[in-house]
Amino acid sequence: ESEISDKLERNAFRQRKVAICKIVIEAARRASDGWMDVLTFAGGWLVDLDDPASIDAESAVDAGEKELRAAEMKEIRSTVLPAAVSMLHDVLGKTASWMEQMVHDIVDQFGGNAAKDILVSLFHTFDETYRSSASQAPMMEVVTTSQAAPAYWYKKAVALSSIVAND
Repeated sequence: ESEISDKLERNAFRQRKVAICKIVIEAARRASDGWMDVLTFAGGWLVDLDDPASIDAESAVDAGEKELRAAEMKEIRSTVLPAAVSMLHDVLGKTASWMEQMVHDIVDQFGGNAAKDILVSLFHTFDETYRSSASQAPMMEVVTTSQAAPAYWYKKAVALSSIVAND
């Protein structure tokens, strides 16, 4: 009876964590996707498609306006883009920290193999890589591919650093 009771308690606990994780993951995913769309906008963010240097037969006033517009957009980019990168990095870092705290909570409450079983089940619930197949990801892989795993969000933060460094 005790074993059945423990199993039911673990299952109820896991279901509560899944429900909470769904909310956190959806909010973090939407914020992350939105900011990444801004930062990786095709052609550059606030880059004028008309190069001010390519003015030929246009009047001097038009050329001056284009140069002023290019300078204004450069100023906006230098002000807004670092803030956008910082906000996205904050979302990714705080999501990873929240997921990490969730892992610690599970380990503290259940310890040992019970905690491992709950975490494996939870991580597989949010693992998009293996969702379409009948097989499950190996444990070491699921800790980076599952959106419920802290490493998934830390990996996205590192990828953001790469994107920023390349641009």
